[in-house]
Amino acid sequence: MDTEAVLQRKASIALIDELAHINIPGSDRVKRWEDVQILLDAGIEVWTTMNVTQRSPLKGSLTRARKASKDSL
Repeated sequence: MDTEAVLQRKASIALIDELAHINIPGSDRVKRWEDVQILLDAGIEVWTTMNVTQRSPLKGSLTRARKASKDSL
């Protein structure tokens, strides 16, 4: 992610995919959440995604949430 480009655009909101990703080698920061923190500190609202289906303790909660969201659609 090019955090500096987002900052230069003076965006009011940024959509960031996969919060838990590790950045490519040579990036200024190791983790994407660190980039998100920079944006938040600059006053930019951040919406992000994270893959929680791999978190086994949450699987039951996620299944219930999916069923509830299907029912509300």
